[in-house]
Amino acid sequence: MFSRASSLQRTEGFGGYGERLSNVEFNLNDDYLSLEAKECPVPSEAEFGHIALKQRSADLVEAKSLKEEHKWDEGKNEAAKIFERFLMVEISRSLFFGDAEVIRTTRFDDYKNGVDLVLEWLDDDGNPVRLAVDLTSGASPDVLEKKRQKIGSLGQIRYFRSENTKAASISAPLVVLGIDANFLQEIAEFAEAHREIDKKTRQSFLPKQTFADHPLKYLLLEQAITQLEKVLPEIVSIKSPFNNERIAKIRAVLAVLKKVNREALEKLKTDPRALRAFQLLRTISETHKKLAFLG
Repeated sequence: MFSRASSLQRTEGFGGYGERLSNVEFNLNDDYLSLEAKECPVPSEAEFGHIALKQRSADLVEAKSLKEEHKWDEGKNEAAKIFERFLMVEISRSLFFGDAEVIRTTRFDDYKNGVDLVLEWLDDDGNPVRLAVDLTSGASPDVLEKKRQKIGSLGQIRYFRSENTKAASISAPLVVLGIDANFLQEIAEFAEAHREIDKKTRQSFLPKQTFADHPLKYLLLEQAITQLEKVLPEIVSIKSPFNNERIAKIRAVLAVLKKVNREALEKLKTDPRALRAFQLLRTISETHKKLAFLG
């Protein structure tokens, strides 16, 4: 049984979500299970030779223990799981954060350090600029508040490798990005409307940048920028040499994000319908308002 959407949601096309998945939501789940496996699979700790075998073995044991202790995913409904998988894939597929390389983390860094992925850009001098990301989708108020308390900290990633960086252990400023899981139906309907048919296989598929200009892109950019701008003055006010690295990394990330956001917003302003959808979504998404510190 599906829950009834609010009058505002029904009028503007953002419906509610109940306990069962619709057919289009099931289709979306199938799509993104496949896309995740192909485009952003979870890397194995065994792939990282810069960490001693003994340490890797211990980390695998700890990751398993952490998963069981904290019961990862227990209590999440199916919509939340699908939505977080969707966000993981589309941040990469649809270039939500410009030309950033999206690096998936291992289970250890996910469970131990709360980092789902790392965004990496190169600055004008060819130096890597990185942002650690924790994805969420309408977590309980208590869980969401705990996540917000981590914003601006230096997320630790023990197992890291990118096109620009050999296997290493790194740290990067952390942000928490997400939106309410009850918008999954609308996301699924959007995907369904943009499917194409492969002429050879006759199978339907989602083109590479189906969601490239979707309002979600602008919400996630707003969340990341607002979070780092909010915590930076607090960090700067703490007179400690230990904060210098964190301050420098946050400022570097903000410079990149603001450039990406400026370019994105200029494009958004040319599409009145997309602009209205963005403004509506940022108003009715409770998760967004909390993560963007809008209330």
